[in-house]
Amino acid sequence: MDMHGVSRPRAGTTIALALAFSVFSPAIGWAQLACNSVVLVEPEGLKFGRNLDGPFEHGYWLVSPRGAAKSAYLSQGSAGEPVTWTARYGSLTINAYHVDMPLGGMNEAGLVVEHLAVPSKFPPPDGRPAITPHQWIQYQLDMCGSVEEVLARDTEVRLDGWVFECMHYIVGDASGALAVIEYLADKAGRSERRVYTLDEMPDYMTALSNAPYRSHVRYMERFTGFGGDEPIPTDRASFKRETRNRFAYSAQRLRDYEAGPDVDPVAYVFATLDASNWGKGTPISLVYLPSSGAIHFKTCNNPTVRTLMMGDFDLAPGAPRQGLYWHKSVAGAAWETDISGVNDYLVDAFRECKAFGAFRRFADEIRAYSAEREESARAPTPRRVGWLPWLGGGAALCVVLVACAWGHRRRRAA
Repeated sequence: MDMHGVSRPRAGTTIALALAFSVFSPAIGWAQLACNSVVLVEPEGLKFGRNLDGPFEHGYWLVSPRGAAKSAYLSQGSAGEPVTWTARYGSLTINAYHVDMPLGGMNEAGLVVEHLAVPSKFPPPDGRPAITPHQWIQYQLDMCGSVEEVLARDTEVRLDGWVFECMHYIVGDASGALAVIEYLADKAGRSERRVYTLDEMPDYMTALSNAPYRSHVRYMERFTGFGGDEPIPTDRASFKRETRNRFAYSAQRLRDYEAGPDVDPVAYVFATLDASNWGKGTPISLVYLPSSGAIHFKTCNNPTVRTLMMGDFDLAPGAPRQGLYWHKSVAGAAWETDISGVNDYLVDAFRECKAFGAFRRFADEIRAYSAEREESARAPTPRRVGWLPWLGGGAALCVVLVACAWGHRRRRAA
């Protein structure tokens, strides 16, 4: 129990596995995954909201200074050479299974990068250096100061999902720019990169859930006020049945928003997220303000809205990395500097997922990657580590591929 009354449990006491839900849940279909993002676009800047929903509770805020040399993790099941880079920007990220593979975050330039699960098709090896989907988030936060830069750098590297070939991204920046980036299978089964910038998004549709963006937009045509005559669903049962109903509800909330002296836009975004979550205790809800460097957040075990400011952290080259258990209060909190210990906790929690034996082996791989990263922090060696036994990994991959195929068929039908 810490000074704020929040204890960090042992890793083995929970399924602290963001990936298990972000990638695939065997009990539900793709259309019923629960994460969502809603972005309120105002002249003063974006209010970028995001719910991270799934059967896990525990994670960390990580502070990453600029100047660190890094090399991407690639598993034995991947092909090509890993991306290597030196961070140009410092960042704050949320992490639930590894300190270098975040779920989302913001950097000191005001760039926000978030992901949501969706059936995907990443490009085959093509000569570009490769990077895993979650580490792509850290790479972009480290290297880019704007959405425009992200879109350019994304073409220079290749996403290599292997087991985790199932996510799309929504990115925003301090200038008010916004974009969705997806890699989906075309009709011939080949990888197709799709990008939707703010100028290409229909009015009030600056949101995202667990379906391709174009599918969201087409789905809206059935609803009153958006070309159809059906009422927009507002109940949680409908959100559980169909992920695009969360998008529809978010679009309606964005359409109904009226700025005024008595309206708190951050509270409005939080209320939208609260009403459209999965109903089982959202691990973390966030509202980023890229123009001011503020991150407002609350967690399932600590519903008080807390605020982190990018300007409060030492992000200079050589500054220590720091971690804060995300249920803790921010005021007066003692940030942990034993990042190796934080990583061990996260990896152990990741490994404790009982349903995915192949993922537990993957946890062993990323633990080995962590050891090599620490040994070569100043001059990382681009190499793949670990070995996922084909017996367990192959079985898990078959399940994931079946789920992806099911999801693609549903999207085409929609």
